[in-house]
Amino acid sequence: MLLDLTIHLLIVHKNYAHTYNYMATLTTSATPNKWRVSWNTKFYDFEARIRAAQKLTLYRIFWQSWGNRSLTSINKIKENDFVYITCGGYCVAKGRVIQPFAERTVPIDEFSQNVEGDTRHDNGQFCQILLEEIPSREMRRKLPGNQMTFSQGAELANFLEN
Repeated sequence: MLLDLTIHLLIVHKNYAHTYNYMATLTTSATPNKWRVSWNTKFYDFEARIRAAQKLTLYRIFWQSWGNRSLTSINKIKENDFVYITCGGYCVAKGRVIQPFAERTVPIDEFSQNVEGDTRHDNGQFCQILLEEIPSREMRRKLPGNQMTFSQGAELANFLEN
């Protein structure tokens, strides 16, 4: 939650007075982090998800699995963190975490393609994401994926700088 705060400061010095206005933004939570979320075309029909999200708002909210990596850094992803979703070497959407990771039983996403022996969801760790920006295919910028579902690093930093 952001609050705008205007501070009026009156300074009296000898025979004259000055009024200063200061604008400040206070936040009630830490500054959001930015994450790259990598989808694999072998496991996820991202184009169908994007088309559905463009047509119906309810498809803009979905459960994202942590994947099958170690849980040691799972608590770094917080509510209101930004995610840049990459698939096929491009950023296909920007979203925001609206529910942090927790062990949950969630319905199978209709866009997820189950492959025999796939253990990505076995730990039951899911967060909920809201897609906020979906660029057209022509406007997608290059952003390589990563072996880990959630990651940061130089590629994301460079993407955000340009």
